[in-house]
Amino acid sequence: MKVFKALFVSFILPFFSPYLSAQGLLLNKPDSIYRYEVFLDDPIAIDKINVLNIDFPCVEVLSVNEQELNNGLVLLNSEAGLSERYSRKESGLEMVGYNIRDPFLGLRNKEIIFLSPVGYGAYHKKIDSKGESLFLLSYQVADLPAEVAQLDILDGVQSIQIEGTLNWHCRYIGETRFYNLTRYLDGTFFQNDHTFEISTIKLRKQGWKTLGTSEGRKLRDYFKTSKVSFRNFFTESDALERVRITDYPHQSLLINLPDERLGTKNCNAKRGEVKLYPNPTYGNVNLLFEGGERGNYTFGVYNIIGKKLWETTIDVRSTPLKVQLDMPSLSKGIYLYAITDPSGERIQSRRLIIVEP
Repeated sequence: MKVFKALFVSFILPFFSPYLSAQGLLLNKPDSIYRYEVFLDDPIAIDKINVLNIDFPCVEVLSVNEQELNNGLVLLNSEAGLSERYSRKESGLEMVGYNIRDPFLGLRNKEIIFLSPVGYGAYHKKIDSKGESLFLLSYQVADLPAEVAQLDILDGVQSIQIEGTLNWHCRYIGETRFYNLTRYLDGTFFQNDHTFEISTIKLRKQGWKTLGTSEGRKLRDYFKTSKVSFRNFFTESDALERVRITDYPHQSLLINLPDERLGTKNCNAKRGEVKLYPNPTYGNVNLLFEGGERGNYTFGVYNIIGKKLWETTIDVRSTPLKVQLDMPSLSKGIYLYAITDPSGERIQSRRLIIVEP
């Protein structure tokens, strides 16, 4: 099995049974969960996973807190902005909101809020349940991919809010086992299928405007019905899923440990910030890299219809690093720029304004 770069997004997976029992599933008091996640080249069965044979790029550290509100609210947060919220029920936990790689544009750290809980399995519960929940999802236009941000309908728009319905289906598949760092753990696994359907798109300039059904057809093409399919695994001591294998729209594996047993670097330290200035500019710009992954970054400039005008590669060997870019002569106007990290992920896509001296 070939393993690729880290994925960035999804749910929690407590791990290592004896430790969890002692710590009350890591949820009865503030604690930490260490999340490991990778893309997969091929499908994999849960009982064939051996975490010691997988090259996890980094570990995401999540703090855990539980609040006694109604049926109890379980909160998980990371320094990088990931967050997940679950309500505690007698039958297990239900999702009420999380930051994930969103199901429409594939952007990382997009918060989805569910207006009613979403079930996703529990140990030894032979369930086959279906339901639906309204959801909310918001975007800042400055953070959208260049090909979306440059759409005419978004001229002058600051934010987009998506409203829709999640139809979910969680069903028991059977019993299986998972090999942790020392031994096999027996447990229960489930198939989960989620379908996100958009009902309303709102745009904010000075105030909010709801798009009519005939408006923004090009924008709506980016928010068509989206499906997510995954399998998850619980042991007897798990309130939260211990393993998640996403099968669609990508293939990935996500596992959590109660400590950093795999010796990989911290994802929070890996993700840095890139600042561009001045903007507006007379022509040339500076980039300041603060933290983040080492390697070759790509900086590209595009016109407002998305045609690439210029591109360069920047070798970042240490940070902080300041780089002055001598760009080609461009007429005054509004352009778009995009920065891609060494793993090929676009980490920034915003407007660049050229003015005359």
